[in-house]
Amino acid sequence: MYLQIEYHKENTDVNPISIIIAQQEKIMVEAIKNALIHEGFEVKAISSTFAETLEILKKYSPDVLILGSSLSGMSNLKVLENLNIHTSTKIILYTRNTDLKDALTAIKKALWVI
Repeated sequence: MYLQIEYHKENTDVNPISIIIAQQEKIMVEAIKNALIHEGFEVKAISSTFAETLEILKKYSPDVLILGSSLSGMSNLKVLENLNIHTSTKIILYTRNTDLKDALTAIKKALWVI
């Protein structure tokens, strides 16, 4: 189940970059969310499954999607393949995968791979 939220710093002079976080691990979500808010970004929503992520992308059309570890048993690469079909949102992927072939594939599909 996704959490519909809008977090952002008050009193900013420019429109903040809108972000969605797609991640299953709650500790990672909190750490990323808090860091982004502290830096003035607007976290629109958080999802933990691929279906929720698609729904949120359609609803908010964010500037950036931060994609964490696999969503609902689907590999990051499979998620990237499916997301690139459905959105023009920039994608930042962070992963623990150390396979060079997977990393090169991910780099072609995401804005950044961390």
